Amino acid sequence: MKRKKTNPELKELIDSFSHTKEKFYRIISKYLSRPRRKMTPVNLAKINNCAVENDIIVIPSKVLAQGELNKKVKIYAFSYSKKCEEKIKSSGSEIHKIREVLDKNL
Repeated sequence: MKRKKTNPELKELIDSFSHTKEKFYRIISKYLSRPRRKMTPVNLAKINNCAVENDIIVIPSKVLAQGELNKKVKIYAFSYSKKCEEKIKSSGSEIHKIREVLDKNL
């Protein structure tokens, strides 16, 4: 039996991203509509290893605080842990909700 998403914010996001023409937004919608057990959270250490200074990073899941962030980047994610938000702000990076990706047309 397939269950539907119950989080109203998540349902609205999936709907908004899936009704756009750009393939990038439809891919984000696909990742957001996956089962929770398949939505892999991302640690700051992985972002630090993969990102370049002043990069824009879109993560359709949760960002966790393991590791350090030494680069100034803009991170758009569905959610953040509290400790992660503190670490990102202390590194001089910017935190944004994934909803803003559509609003800003990235």
